[in-house]
Amino acid sequence: NIKAGYIILPLIFIVLGLAAWKASEISPLTKQEQFFDEDHYMEKMFSYSEHFDGGAVTSLIDLQLVWGLETKVNRDGVTFWDTENVGKPVFDDDWNPSSPDAQEHLLYVC
Repeated sequence: NIKAGYIILPLIFIVLGLAAWKASEISPLTKQEQFFDEDHYMEKMFSYSEHFDGGAVTSLIDLQLVWGLETKVNRDGVTFWDTENVGKPVFDDDWNPSSPDAQEHLLYVC
């Protein structure tokens, strides 16, 4: 059994040395990992996230307010997986920006 120790112990040190050598080559990512093909809908969603500001690294966020739209979107003929066509906006026919209350609200918000 001592003969086995002469073989096993150096093999353990060789494996540990190789593991330490490969571990020393580990580095942080230099670019975002790509999990899907370029034309996959999830990859498109990940790439769209680059167009939005926010987080701790930005000091100013552009905000766009929209009035006169319903909370729903007309999705007739649109599939859930279609990333190009999300539907058409539904306009609120009862919204009147020229009413005194609407003008006061716009002045307050802006």
